[in-house]
Amino acid sequence: MEKTPEARAWLEIDLDIVRDNFRKIREAAPGMSVRAVIKADAYGLGARRTGEVLKESGADGFCVACFQEAKALLPLGLPIQILGTVFDFELPEAVASGVILPITGIDAAERISAEAVKQNTTAECHLKIDTGMGRMGILAEHAADVIREAAKLPGIRITGIYSHFPNALPDPDSSAFSARQIARFARTVRTCQKAGLDLPLIHVANSDAFLNYPETRTEPYTGIRVGLALWGETDRAETGIQLRNAVSFRARLASFRVLPAGSSVGYNRTCRLTRDTLTGTVSAGYADGLPLALSNKGEFLFHGKRCRILGRISMDYTVIDLSGFITDDLTFGEPVTCFGTDRQECITAGDWGRIAGTHAYNVLTGIGPRVLRVYKGE
Repeated sequence: MEKTPEARAWLEIDLDIVRDNFRKIREAAPGMSVRAVIKADAYGLGARRTGEVLKESGADGFCVACFQEAKALLPLGLPIQILGTVFDFELPEAVASGVILPITGIDAAERISAEAVKQNTTAECHLKIDTGMGRMGILAEHAADVIREAAKLPGIRITGIYSHFPNALPDPDSSAFSARQIARFARTVRTCQKAGLDLPLIHVANSDAFLNYPETRTEPYTGIRVGLALWGETDRAETGIQLRNAVSFRARLASFRVLPAGSSVGYNRTCRLTRDTLTGTVSAGYADGLPLALSNKGEFLFHGKRCRILGRISMDYTVIDLSGFITDDLTFGEPVTCFGTDRQECITAGDWGRIAGTHAYNVLTGIGPRVLRVYKGE
């Protein structure tokens, strides 16, 4: 049996695959600044370790959600951009650290300016334009006035502009809306350039847009932001870029036995067996990050074969159907792949998300703290 970590459940990140995925992304966007989005601790995969690998692979910088995340990456020495917002209590340290700050409105620009002047320094900033996300940023239709005012403030150096898609999938409704966003953003960029702003970094592509809208990785854009694509997770991407799954969630076979016909499995007895069934209990449950919605619906991989989940997922354990095996095939404590690659089969975090009515981001960031993070290809 292959040597496995001394853990009841572990998240396995294959760094060689991450390196290969980054290389393919870089090749698909020649001449572009490629910045790795490793917010939320790299979606639960470990921002510091994956950040080191991405730096070695040639990443031009990192994008994070907040200053707390940026601080952890400062020792890596690459540019770090905060995509969201910076609060007043964070601002002095954020300005002093030299991270790239978001201008989400004239009030944000004024606060950054005042702190930079106070510190006798200049803060590097990017303009965040709301072209249709509806969450935060300078509304595209009001951008001209805000940008002119922000550009006059002391202590600020505006070096970039960016926007974000609420949906960058290739279906007809999304495509039409995304096309309007791209046009809005292009008009805002032209406004900035007419006002004399030099904007070295112009970026709108996240992972989905990078994969589904090639125009977001060509002129006038000069950069892309990739997060989930680094781990090989793509959501209905219509592209020739072949990325591989880099993440596997494994747990151990804690028990196996034949339950007689008529037995029920799990809380609330939502599964009733109609025949004698060889079942296995796996040492991972919803406290480890398994979506409860996978109950009676999802599958795990065992010896490269798909095994359906029986009954309701518990906090610490999940029961699966091992009907394709005999007890002599089984060994107490051997690995079961909850999602990831096992021989020729693969179940992704995105597959789980589709069954559970959510998405890969939610699945990955929901993996619990007692699940060990293990890195292959060190």
